[in-house]
Amino acid sequence: MGKTSVENDKMFKVSLAGYDAQEATPEQCAVHSGFDYPKIEEHLEGYEEVTIPNTVSAGFTILKTVNHNYGYKPNVLVYIRIIDKDSALYGTDADFMMLPYFFIDPAILWYDYDITTTQLKIGLKYEDLFGGGDWTPGPGSPAGKKVGFKWQVWVND
Repeated sequence: MGKTSVENDKMFKVSLAGYDAQEATPEQCAVHSGFDYPKIEEHLEGYEEVTIPNTVSAGFTILKTVNHNYGYKPNVLVYIRIIDKDSALYGTDADFMMLPYFFIDPAILWYDYDITTTQLKIGLKYEDLFGGGDWTPGPGSPAGKKVGFKWQVWVND
């Protein structure tokens, strides 16, 4: 549980249905000012559309890098939006899916992210388990296709 206010603090509370706001515990509230909610700096939240390279090799292909320079690994949320629909590849019409997003079974090709003490790296991971080589443009291949990424990097203060 997040930190809560001390006894003499003035606070703002909105209780859940069926609970008196004056008596409600933090767990019985929809909003409680005593909790330390995640904070997001404006420049660390965004959306960008990218085109996947025409050749996807084994490993991690970085498609978007966001610098945060916090000096620690913050919590993040990353979503993908499929722009160039390919039912053989994605099989979904959902607007946004949370990363990691696996779209081939067995899981040899998926969208994922890596968070370091200074950067959020969003990309495509490929494990060439069957010796098929690089992915190139064509039906059922992500190469050359367009996707969008939405991200949030949270401040841990």
